[in-house]
Amino acid sequence: MCKLYKASFICFLLLKKSYKKARNREKQGG
Repeated sequence: MCKLYKASFICFLLLKKSYKKARNREKQGG
């Protein structure tokens, strides 16, 4: 259970990071 939670948390962080990157790309592209 704890392991699964940890994995999902890491997945969440990765998603957040990629989401931020996409947002920044949108800003630069105009």
